[in-house]
Amino acid sequence: MPRVKFHILALGLCLLFAAFSIGYFFGVRPRAGTYEIRTEHAPNEQTAALTPEPAAPSATPAAVPSEGPAADLRIDINTASAEELTDLPGIGPALAARIVAYRAEHGPFPTPDALTEVSGIGAKTLETLRPYIKTGNVTN
Repeated sequence: MPRVKFHILALGLCLLFAAFSIGYFFGVRPRAGTYEIRTEHAPNEQTAALTPEPAAPSATPAAVPSEGPAADLRIDINTASAEELTDLPGIGPALAARIVAYRAEHGPFPTPDALTEVSGIGAKTLETLRPYIKTGNVTN
């Protein structure tokens, strides 16, 4: 009789372990649609240098440049190569190639706003790019 009790106890423990394992597997495993992916743009050295910094307060307002200290470091979209354009936030190789092709076909961009004529660049992308770009001296 003691052997029967041992076998029943062992069988009960095995069933308890199996029930616990199945419950854990189905209870803890993430379900479809519960994944959250967050990304951040990590600026490279050139875009970090282009990030406008707030002007230091000074005694005379004339000492503060009107366009900010990073104004001269912006990329000229009329002369930049596709490789240089990929340094801009949100611009990958394909979009940079489209910008260069559009510029070759239609001529230089008169203003940064004209960049929205390129397929794939909308108002939101333009606002992201605005602190980093310029058009240089364009004569029409």
